[in-house]
Amino acid sequence: MPYITQEDRKRVDETKVAKTQGELNYLIHTILEKRLKVSYSTLNDLIGALDEALDATINFKTLIENQPQVVRDIHHAMVSYIEHDAKYSIATNEESEKRAAELSTELKGVARCIQLEIYRRIAAPYEEKKKEENGDISFYSNAK
Repeated sequence: MPYITQEDRKRVDETKVAKTQGELNYLIHTILEKRLKVSYSTLNDLIGALDEALDATINFKTLIENQPQVVRDIHHAMVSYIEHDAKYSIATNEESEKRAAELSTELKGVARCIQLEIYRRIAAPYEEKKKEENGDISFYSNAK
């Protein structure tokens, strides 16, 4: 969840370093806000940027220069999160592999939570409004 304390927001805004999943969630939200217009019409861009950065991070891919800046910024935030993980940096090889798998799960979870929050806060209200204006579709109205 991106709703960290005001004190933590200030520190993350200044350092661009996230030490917890909540801080990473917040940091990525600030990147999305800075790099993309946040609206219903840009939802695919927001989700796509998250997916691209996540894929590059967990699969150790090098981002190419022509990637959108938003993808590079999110990727940098994710890599920084891993680099600042104390458990990962001092682990033995076996522990390191286990921690890398845990970090991958954490990053996937953060990305999914961001996607869900974007949907909840931006898409769902807009779609409810349009459903009321134009009527439901049978896929949902016929669901039992």
